[in-house]
Amino acid sequence: RAMEIAADLYTRAGLSKSLPREEWERAFIETARAVNELIPAQIVVWSIVSAFFAWLILRWIFLKLALSLPPFPPFSRWQFSWWLSWGVIGGLGLALAGDTLSLFRLSVAGKNILFVSGFLYFVAGLSVGSFFLGNWRIHPAVKWVVAGAAFFYLPATAVSLIVLGIADSFFNFRFRSPAK
Repeated sequence: RAMEIAADLYTRAGLSKSLPREEWERAFIETARAVNELIPAQIVVWSIVSAFFAWLILRWIFLKLALSLPPFPPFSRWQFSWWLSWGVIGGLGLALAGDTLSLFRLSVAGKNILFVSGFLYFVAGLSVGSFFLGNWRIHPAVKWVVAGAAFFYLPATAVSLIVLGIADSFFNFRFRSPAK
């Protein structure tokens, strides 16, 4: 039924002429399969996100009640320890071993670990990026252009930020940079 709805949408949009039906049907099925395989990782990521927002709300409530809390580090200073990179290494190893040995569950477990690790390192990369964008001594309009270009090239930006987050956990780029 979902395939029929998608086929109808593609036909009405005129996209069915540019790609053979079999090709986009296969892409649709592969996407649905990948989303199903990554449900555990999506649950973990959304649990992290919802726990963070719950923590922010509780922190705000506690501050309104005049309770003393430790200072919250600015986002541009968030950093993960190098040992979190074992998640990326283990996820890659499990995914590759599962694919090579045709062990479906092992491959899916590795992909789920990579998804969660990728999310965490994406946040770390955003932190590094915000640090350098904030400390960059150029006109604010240029900063907005750079941020806009990064938004329009989102797949490349996401991969770059993940790699930047991983590299920062080893090399600590912000420590090496003079503070503003």
